[in-house]
Amino acid sequence: MTRIHVHWLALIITSGCAVGGDVDAGGGVDSNVPADAGGSDAARSDGGDGSTPACATGELVCGGACIDPSSDSDHCGGCDSPCGVGQSCDTAGCACDDESRTLCGTTCADFETDAMHCGGCSRPCGMDEECFMGGCLAGCATGETRCGTDCADTTTDPTHCGGCAGAGGAACAMSEECLDGACVVVCAPTETRCGTECANTSTSPAHCGGCAGMGGSVCASGEICAAGICRTGSILIYSDSFPVGIVPAELAAIRMGIPVMSTTSDATFSSAFDAGSFSIVVVDIAGSAIPAGVRTRTMTRITAGLPVIFAWWDLDTDAALATALGVSTATYSVPRPLHPRAGASVNLFASVETFPVPLTSSDDAGDNGDVLTILGSGEILISQDSPTGATVAVRTNSGRTLVQGFLPYDYQRTDNDSDGVLDMAELYVNEYTLMLAP
Repeated sequence: MTRIHVHWLALIITSGCAVGGDVDAGGGVDSNVPADAGGSDAARSDGGDGSTPACATGELVCGGACIDPSSDSDHCGGCDSPCGVGQSCDTAGCACDDESRTLCGTTCADFETDAMHCGGCSRPCGMDEECFMGGCLAGCATGETRCGTDCADTTTDPTHCGGCAGAGGAACAMSEECLDGACVVVCAPTETRCGTECANTSTSPAHCGGCAGMGGSVCASGEICAAGICRTGSILIYSDSFPVGIVPAELAAIRMGIPVMSTTSDATFSSAFDAGSFSIVVVDIAGSAIPAGVRTRTMTRITAGLPVIFAWWDLDTDAALATALGVSTATYSVPRPLHPRAGASVNLFASVETFPVPLTSSDDAGDNGDVLTILGSGEILISQDSPTGATVAVRTNSGRTLVQGFLPYDYQRTDNDSDGVLDMAELYVNEYTLMLAP
């Protein structure tokens, strides 16, 4: 029994020495070999010095340091599992810092605009599409801007002028267009865009014959623009019966910028005629006999081959004057709708100024003028009732005389296109342009 106890004691002593250190040849323990500290190998870290940090519950040792895998963006959920740019780590893993974005794989995507994740993760748009409000749309061309579902050239688009409407740009009015990102008034069919201006290059002294600096001219002081050519000129008018301020022939001259003298006095007309040199003389009589001085000077003007525009309600009573004007007459007594003559060389309703066809009457002078027949050569310009109806305006005497058988008085207040310019004044503009042409 004694021997047995000694044997187990020796064995226990021997085993204990093996755990704590190596037994040397003399039976002692080698103190240079460390004993196991009691921690597991998994808790060890290659710290270089053999030391192992003591980490808190839930932490991991990554790269020699204790980290919290539920919050560490470089080791999110485990060592060496970094979150991307704009992301942070929480208990669920990496998440986007911008709450309007969603994590798709490793990318924070805006489902409203991200063409690779349009409306949801891994929902790519096509090659030529872009993502807008979570839907794929055809991409805008170079130079265009995305404005809602529209692609707009904001320099010319009237719905997104200068930028998207409501986001710095504007929607132009119906009467406007977009020019270089600014809303400007739409030019009339007879006008030309000259920078930000609309100009009738047949009559505009600032853009005569074309836009200034682009083939056109700026007429000198005292010059007018007639048929696209700068020239000196003025108009002398004798009229009767028109209300003050509504003399269509005078309004037309003012509209064209032509110096004009308008009178209802025979003496004043005769004195001005004798003293000056006028480009055009206009006689427009709706309610009285033609004064002797006006008649004489009209005949003188016709004989000289100089431009005259003539209208007199009672021309059918003066055969000599009618013959000098190059017409014969037949009176009529009801104002008729007026039309440009089919086949005429010029459309007096649309050559410079434009107004609706037919020109309808606004007044009634009673005896409303004369149907005309050309004596010799000439051209019919205006007809009654239709483009081929009875003749009521002609050009005679080699184009230097324009006779109106209708009375401008009967159409003095008409503005059928509601543009604020009386249609009869617009007709006179077209007649002046025709008579001033070389």
